[in-house]
Amino acid sequence: LAIVQLPPGATIERTDKVFQQIHAKLQDMPGFEGLMAVSGFSFVGSGENVGMGFIRLKPWGERDLTAPEFIGQANGAFSSIKEAQIFVVNLPTVQGLGQFGGFDMWLQDRAGAGHEALNGARNQLLGAAAQNPVLTGVRPNGLENAPQLQLHVDRVQAQAMGMSVNDIYSAIQLMLAPVYVNDFFYEGRIKRVSIQADAPYRMGPESLGRFYTPSTLAAASGTAATSTMIPVSNVVSSEWVTNPPSLTRYNGYAAVNIVGSQAPGRSSGEAMSTMEDLVTNELPAGYGYDWAGMSYQEILAGNSATLLLVLSIVVVFLCLAALYESWSIPLAVLLVVPIGILGALSFSMLRGLPNDLYFKIGMTTVIGLAAKNAILI
Repeated sequence: LAIVQLPPGATIERTDKVFQQIHAKLQDMPGFEGLMAVSGFSFVGSGENVGMGFIRLKPWGERDLTAPEFIGQANGAFSSIKEAQIFVVNLPTVQGLGQFGGFDMWLQDRAGAGHEALNGARNQLLGAAAQNPVLTGVRPNGLENAPQLQLHVDRVQAQAMGMSVNDIYSAIQLMLAPVYVNDFFYEGRIKRVSIQADAPYRMGPESLGRFYTPSTLAAASGTAATSTMIPVSNVVSSEWVTNPPSLTRYNGYAAVNIVGSQAPGRSSGEAMSTMEDLVTNELPAGYGYDWAGMSYQEILAGNSATLLLVLSIVVVFLCLAALYESWSIPLAVLLVVPIGILGALSFSMLRGLPNDLYFKIGMTTVIGLAAKNAILI
């Protein structure tokens, strides 16, 4: 899955051109089979400057590289495309839990410092994560601040000029968005009538001078009807600002979503622990974190793993005690297990093997074999 984000304000035509460059680079990569590009929508948000591409790889028998290896090569190849930020990520391990593979963290503003301070803390955290060897591909999962046109209505001036605030807002709505007027019956169907200013007359702030609303003061003074119309630009001022497209909250706090992955040879638990340390030690006081998706489920499962391990040892000990009708023999059998675990851990660390799911399955096998040999002896 390729996540594409262009600078704020970029048109969808520029997004399509970036996808053309992505497709050209993918065709030169081994293992690539097809690409379905979607412009204007992404998991990070909707807009003309975003998009995502679903990359299809060849079957296992027709390619020599794995999905993580392909992702690494694709990220390196796409780094030469300067028009956009492009991240190639894997799909979540469990469909429906998160949008991407890796960890899913929310950085929370628990002190109410404001959006600008939260953005500064986010950038500080991303800078620290980029220099950490345990992490890779750490990035914000959201849209960047975009230019917006703010309109301010001077209510006092409008009242002094005899203009209705409702008429002013209706005129602005008529200029910017379709306004429903009525229905009419045509050829057996009911059609809706909506009106909107033509495109050349709503392209900029200067268009406010082309729309008029009536003034009750002029009508009360007996002036001609044509002189009672006042342009809304007299009471409406415009200002270009840069604001976030949306303000997100998580568990009641203003927050930003940060996603990423562990470096090759590292576990997801190490990556999550590293992110927690960075938030605690690198950021100012008043900022916290919370986990979502697969990361949250991993924490829940990790908290219960210790309890299950202790319970398993107790159950095995009681079963052996009932079998041998002795308390000392089961104890001698179980004392062999730590020696087997120590040997497996030592050789795994010497070879640099990761602490992943296969390692845990192997540890379970070693425990079973050690206990079996102790029983036979």
